[in-house]
Amino acid sequence: MTGTNEAIMNDDELNSLLMDLESEIEVEAEEETVEAKDDLDLSEEIDEAVERELEVADEIHSSIEDSIEVKKAVEVEVEAKEKPKTTRSSSKMTGFTAIDDKDMFIGMCGMENKAELVDVYEALPVKQKDKVLNIYKCIHAENQLSVYTAKGIQYLTEHKSISTKDFKNSLMDSYSPGTASSQASQTTNIFHKLNVTTKGAGNVFEINKDSALLKALSEVV
Repeated sequence: MTGTNEAIMNDDELNSLLMDLESEIEVEAEEETVEAKDDLDLSEEIDEAVERELEVADEIHSSIEDSIEVKKAVEVEVEAKEKPKTTRSSSKMTGFTAIDDKDMFIGMCGMENKAELVDVYEALPVKQKDKVLNIYKCIHAENQLSVYTAKGIQYLTEHKSISTKDFKNSLMDSYSPGTASSQASQTTNIFHKLNVTTKGAGNVFEINKDSALLKALSEVV
């Protein structure tokens, strides 16, 4: 009887051990399932994070490209603004080379042909070129005569002669010494170059009564 009871007890213990083992196996299986699930969730989170990072990177890249395009556009605009423009007085093509050989202005200046006018014009300083072009356009009714040239014509017709010194003194009533001096010098010189005056004694230029240009300008001042 004793041996039988011990065998039975051994079977019970064995069953108990088997049940404990199965329970442990199930627990471990559940833990492994949870871990696998956690790993899967973590993997999905990592994938989502990577996608977000890629999206952010794309946005940054796009922003950089936009900034580069804006910078290029600004640089082009600045370059266009800073690029020096060719003035009429510094370009032969916008001077007198393009005018007709029979343009009345040539004869009014007492010159034989266009080539003579072009040579005189191109030898002048920039400011004086501008004054000559202004006179040309005034003769062709394209604009008004400049203030200083008009004052010079008035002075010349009144005094019958002109010099840089005398004309400067007359301008100093309304203008600074620097302005009066430069304008008097420029005006006196172009009058002589365009044959509005003839060379007199010393630094004095006499009125050219035969100047068709002087007559035309006298009518508009």
